[in-house]
Amino acid sequence: MVVKPLIWALSFCFSSVFCQVSFWGKCPDVSTKSDFNATQYLGDWFEYARYFAFFQQGQKCTKAQYTGISDGLIGVKNTATYRISNKATFIEGVATIKDSTQPAKLTVSFLIGGVILTSSPYWVLETDYTTFSVVWSCSNMPFFNKQILWILTRARNPSQSIVDVAYEAIDARGLNRDKLGFTDQTNCSL
Repeated sequence: MVVKPLIWALSFCFSSVFCQVSFWGKCPDVSTKSDFNATQYLGDWFEYARYFAFFQQGQKCTKAQYTGISDGLIGVKNTATYRISNKATFIEGVATIKDSTQPAKLTVSFLIGGVILTSSPYWVLETDYTTFSVVWSCSNMPFFNKQILWILTRARNPSQSIVDVAYEAIDARGLNRDKLGFTDQTNCSL
């Protein structure tokens, strides 16, 4: 039966280092946007670049849409298109601000059939709300950590000057931008 091995593989992937970029040691101490305003952050964000993530393998035209639900909760809908089949895919969830004194440190939980599939840190390191955002997720493992870093932009194809500001935010926090892969945003219908 194919279903059991598939479920096992997905479960292993969600909990292992092979799904994200791994680094030795614990998650570094990284500053977030201290005056983060969730309401200004709402709306559409296009993925410009990211670290490798298994769950995004083979996708292009990636877009995140954030909507207000209620105090402390943000609706999340990530959409993309598979490169080979050109079929659209999406996943929905919620982002939660756990501590109002650190509003840029969110937790995102994705749901399938109303059941939480996974929850992960979603830290907004820097944003100007109108052109770019740098988002980071890090989880500690016994001897290493696994990270995902995203550059999101309001425009599907941002100018180099906007990307350079995002790079400066990454460099200022000592994160490795050499591991970023660029997201194909051509011929997108979403």
